Amino acid sequence: VQIVEELTKTKNSLAKSHSNLTKKNVMLLAKQKEIIKQTKQLQELNEDKDYIIEVLAHDLKEPLNSISGLIDLISRDENKLSDSQQECVNYIKSTLDKSKRLLKKILQKGELDSNKIKVHLEEADICGIVQNTNDLFLKNAEEKGISIVLEMERCPIPVLTDTVLSAQIFQNILSNSIKFSPSGSTVKISVKQQRTNVHIKFEDQGPGISETEQKLLFGRYAKLSSKPAHGESSSGLGLSLVKRYAELLNSKIRYEGKEGTGAIFIVSMPLNPESK
Repeated sequence: VQIVEELTKTKNSLAKSHSNLTKKNVMLLAKQKEIIKQTKQLQELNEDKDYIIEVLAHDLKEPLNSISGLIDLISRDENKLSDSQQECVNYIKSTLDKSKRLLKKILQKGELDSNKIKVHLEEADICGIVQNTNDLFLKNAEEKGISIVLEMERCPIPVLTDTVLSAQIFQNILSNSIKFSPSGSTVKISVKQQRTNVHIKFEDQGPGISETEQKLLFGRYAKLSSKPAHGESSSGLGLSLVKRYAELLNSKIRYEGKEGTGAIFIVSMPLNPESK
């Protein structure tokens, strides 16, 4: 009788455990369905994002083509342009060409997905790319009362890179440096060749970034406590793209600044081994 009672208790305990496991299994199945649903929603949102980027890129092609046509008409005008006017026309043409090349890359669906970005490597002078970046932001910096100092040695410096992605890296960093720098300050860009690579350093005199937030610096949509000095907005997307582009170019980017003493970004790109 005692054995039967003990077996009965064991049976009841097992039955209760089985019932609990069944309930937990039902809950897990419900959570699994919810996860599958959320995954599908995220996939749809990602597809929507790609679609929006593609549509915007297509919409931007038309005005760029119109500007290009107008510039051609100006260039063919019988009235000869002055040297300064011709310089402006050439600058507009150069900017249009860069914009079209960038749009072409964006039109490759999923431009933000590093697995889908097509990289076109070619030998280029990194000094020229940095110089063009400097020239592109001179007026913007001047309007905000900021000086840009460019230091380059031993140019040209040949690297094997994608010129469009390289330009985007430098433009994003310099744009941030100007955005967070107060009026009356200086942004310094230096290009130094090392034994196997070249370092492009961007230094500003802004608020810098706290040690805690430095871990979030290259994350997508990272919003830090530092605020732009001139009222601009910040999506937090630029530096995540910079890091992704750098990885695609077998390059590295690091932050060395300290809070309160300005930001320092250093891009390290490998030299073209065939040019040594």
